[in-house]
Amino acid sequence: MNYPTTRIVFDRKHVSSNTKEGLVQLEVLFKGVRRYFSTGVKVTKNRWSRSGKVTGCMDMIVMNRRIDEMKRMVDKYIVGLMENEEPFDFDRFKAWMVASDEQGIGFVDWVEKRIAERNDIRKSTKRNHMKLVALLRKIGNIRTFADVTKKNVLKMDTYLHSTGIRQTTIASYHKFMKTYVHDAMSSGLIEKDPYIGVKIDIGKSVWGRFLTVDEVEAIEKAEMPTESLERVKDLFLFQCYTGLAYADLMRFDMSKAVKGEKYYLVTDDRKKTGEGYTVVLMEKAMDILKKYDYKLPKMTCEQYNMRLKIMADACGIEKPIASHFGRRTCGMLLLNYGFPIEIVSKVLGHSNIKTTQQAYAKILDRTVENEFIKKIASQT
Repeated sequence: MNYPTTRIVFDRKHVSSNTKEGLVQLEVLFKGVRRYFSTGVKVTKNRWSRSGKVTGCMDMIVMNRRIDEMKRMVDKYIVGLMENEEPFDFDRFKAWMVASDEQGIGFVDWVEKRIAERNDIRKSTKRNHMKLVALLRKIGNIRTFADVTKKNVLKMDTYLHSTGIRQTTIASYHKFMKTYVHDAMSSGLIEKDPYIGVKIDIGKSVWGRFLTVDEVEAIEKAEMPTESLERVKDLFLFQCYTGLAYADLMRFDMSKAVKGEKYYLVTDDRKKTGEGYTVVLMEKAMDILKKYDYKLPKMTCEQYNMRLKIMADACGIEKPIASHFGRRTCGMLLLNYGFPIEIVSKVLGHSNIKTTQQAYAKILDRTVENEFIKKIASQT
């Protein structure tokens, strides 16, 4: 009984160059007929060695492992036919390959595909979930569904801790991973939950990252050395006065403002969540708007965050200021001025008041303490 032979081939169609990628495929030769199956690996001509390996790039270990694993699994399939004295058939083999692509070869690709297919999450959430795909490809220890084990999940956790990122971020990666592990389990692609017996610390929220009243005043008083930094300063202070997130700051439209008894009010929906918010444009916010003829300066988030750090240094502030600091600082200022938590939640556009309560728990604790002090003082 005859059985096929296999080998890895690169750029069968001769389209690659040192700048254009070619496909790495598995060739299966049986009775003079050649069929080709993609390994999912593409590299430029100068990245493929004579020994049949990817070389000279950061992902070469992961890529070579993927290629070797696919060939190993196919060879194992053929050996199984030989041992059981079963005939080889290309149609049966192709059906097995399709099943293997979901059951034994491509967990990471499957996750990426599932993220793209999902209609129940926003584009911004999809981008966050794609960080898991990038992580898994970078680590390389989880490639197939068979690799999704408790041991490898713990290795992933160890790697994440070695990067120095916050525990809340680590917990987010595990949350994403669990989502797709359980999704795969419901589809019969994974038999055992690798997270059974694994406890992941969710960490403490970093919502407390905001500026103090003194730090805001320092920015207000500081003179910026360039016009560019002056614009950054004004945008940041406008966030502090209004609670707008960066995305909403960049699309702020004064034409939506309605004149109230004393101040202008802007009611809109947050771009990120779709939740409604109401901003009261008090004197300081209006002064900034007038300075720019009611059209705020525009810049990319990357440019904004980079220049915020320069601005902070110019103001003598050591905190790692980023765009979200302004929004959170607004909540802190409102609470310090005695505004009720319900108003703060409405200004920030939180979907649930519990989000606001958790974000500003320490300030709320101080507020409660101050109210007790006032009450006791009034009775003595």
